[in-house]
Amino acid sequence: KENRFFKLFSSDLSTAGITLSLPEMTTAQLNEVIHYVEDSFQEEFNTQAYQLKINGFAVVFAQLNQFILSMQFKSFFVAFFVAFLCLWYFIKSIRTTFFVLVPNVLPLAVLAIIMKLLDIPLDVSTAMITPIMLGIAMDDTIHLVYSYKKRANTESPAQRIDTAMRYTGNALIATTIALVGGFLIIASSATPSVSGFGILCAVTVAIALITDMLYLPALLKKYDQ
Repeated sequence: KENRFFKLFSSDLSTAGITLSLPEMTTAQLNEVIHYVEDSFQEEFNTQAYQLKINGFAVVFAQLNQFILSMQFKSFFVAFFVAFLCLWYFIKSIRTTFFVLVPNVLPLAVLAIIMKLLDIPLDVSTAMITPIMLGIAMDDTIHLVYSYKKRANTESPAQRIDTAMRYTGNALIATTIALVGGFLIIASSATPSVSGFGILCAVTVAIALITDMLYLPALLKKYDQ
């Protein structure tokens, strides 16, 4: 009896269809498979006489991921520019604003280095980390800088940042511990992409605390005169 659902050839024998079953993989691995199929087809067949068309959920998923990745990069730069304007309006000083932004960008740079060293691919889940971490890091920084700016007319920069650290340091540590704990719970997921997302977020949050507690006070003490 003819199987009308799974047919290798079309009725006019002009096309042939092959179904591939793929395991769970990252976007980068999926793109490698698609490129491998395309390259193999070009090596084995005359592309002038035969055409290859790859369909299915895997292709749509890979294209959707590529679109999301490109939009994530654009969104990050827009978010960074908006954050700079908000900080500038809040701080009233371009110089101090740049000093405040450095400790927030530094954890993202360390994150990129870690991903490179551990060979973690850039996919939808990992690309989402940068805007999320930028917001979390800036939240802690704003609390610290707000306490620092309140004493602008009464104390020196060194005294102001020391006082701000005494008032907000414990709160920053407590919120960071809570965030790291929450992301480590996500890291226990059996799904590799979700687990990687949780680990990278936990590491980045911890690095953001270190830069806020050590690097930012040093910058303000030395240069915000």
